[in-house]
Amino acid sequence: MRGTDEREFHIVTYHPEMEAMKQRKLRYHYDREADVMYFYFHRPRKAKTVELNADFLLRLDPVTEEVAGLTVISFSQHFSFLQGKVPDDGEVETKTIIKTLLA
Repeated sequence: MRGTDEREFHIVTYHPEMEAMKQRKLRYHYDREADVMYFYFHRPRKAKTVELNADFLLRLDPVTEEVAGLTVISFSQHFSFLQGKVPDDGEVETKTIIKTLLA
């Protein structure tokens, strides 16, 4: 039954790697003209791309298979509540993002 009270829940499992990831800074670059947001650790680099869906692309280090970044196409459509609040370039502590996502 679909109704206005129906909510979708995502189960997040704990992985030991999450502790190490919390200490890393996530950098980003927003291309306003293309409406594409690039998230990456350290610096942009060559990576294997895994299409999560048409607009979300996970980037993996080809050697270690660690997450190298994430590309979000049509960023403003997915995150309209952030319009005008996100600088074109910057960085954020990963633990802040994880805390927000798990709240």
